[in-house]
Amino acid sequence: GGPSAAELFDQSMNYVGKAVDYHGHSDRGRDTDGADVLVITNSADPTPIPNCQNGVVKSRLPAGTETCLRPLDWSMAVHISCNNLGQGWCLVSTYNSGAAWPAYNNELLKVKLDGTQTIRLAHSRSSNAAYDAIPRAAISPNGRYALFDSDMGGAVDVYLLTMPDDAPPDTTPPVITGVGVSGISSSTATVAWTTNEPGDTQVN
Repeated sequence: GGPSAAELFDQSMNYVGKAVDYHGHSDRGRDTDGADVLVITNSADPTPIPNCQNGVVKSRLPAGTETCLRPLDWSMAVHISCNNLGQGWCLVSTYNSGAAWPAYNNELLKVKLDGTQTIRLAHSRSSNAAYDAIPRAAISPNGRYALFDSDMGGAVDVYLLTMPDDAPPDTTPPVITGVGVSGISSSTATVAWTTNEPGDTQVN
């Protein structure tokens, strides 16, 4: 192995091999058939999958077979949370403090591990002006809730998103609740999409 790879070791710390030959924001999970996977952003991949720029990629372990789940605009940074439940999807949050506003910017996304669907869950409404205002959304162990940071109320706070079913949020927007870390104890907001971007539900 080398310094620029995500590597695998067994329970006795014996080297198994490389998961991928680059580093990136990632989380471990289980594929739809129960196999171990690493879900990672491939922005540092020296040989990326064609047509998968700044992509969310699934690498099946231990073989390292990669599948592009969602390409994203280069202006965005990505955070991934799977929580290893085998629920068939991972939570992806994107952030960008620039003036550009490409599709999926500053949003929480439910990305299916079979590569068939990306569901837009919510806008983070954060300025991303400081490290603690970056959303870095995390999924709960049971897959029903997501926590993320945002300064949408003026001060940085932690927000709770109740995960909707697989219906596209364009028709049934979820509710976001401030959980009171910085004093916002009962604020709620619903998400209203103003446009439907191509590929809001279908990746391929």
